[in-house]
Amino acid sequence: MITQIRIGDFFKSDLWKNREEIPAEYEQYRYLNWSNWQYKGDFRQMIDEVYKLVTESENLLIDNADHFCTYIVNNLIMRDLVDEELHKCVFTPEEEEYARETQERVPTLKKHCEIIEYDDEGDETCIQDEDGNIGENWQDKFMTKIMDDFYALLNFYPEKED
Repeated sequence: MITQIRIGDFFKSDLWKNREEIPAEYEQYRYLNWSNWQYKGDFRQMIDEVYKLVTESENLLIDNADHFCTYIVNNLIMRDLVDEELHKCVFTPEEEEYARETQERVPTLKKHCEIIEYDDEGDETCIQDEDGNIGENWQDKFMTKIMDDFYALLNFYPEKED
């Protein structure tokens, strides 16, 4: 399976929809092959760098996106979905600070975004739900496998005596 993220209005255009084959370096959008992207630095800085890359690119195609990249883009989509609600809420001072920090850390996307998965035959499936978030079933199929292994190993983890 290959996951592709398409951000920007270009990917709604007839030029994109009617393409036979558009080279990766096509002038209408920025292209990033995620599997070739290497970032060395602090984990928080890496997330922020991806937020910046995605929000500052007018049209961006990310190929071979892994789950990490996909979840980061999903955070941007969620930020758009909750943006209006955040402004309506009445918070305690602690909640207000947390909400403000979250808004400052996670920018709004405010762009068309498609997250597509290609199967081995090249057929594409959108993995987003009706709101635009990554669908639960897509997330669950990966996290369930990871957590199944964790819980299986946890059975052998020695209990600590108090």
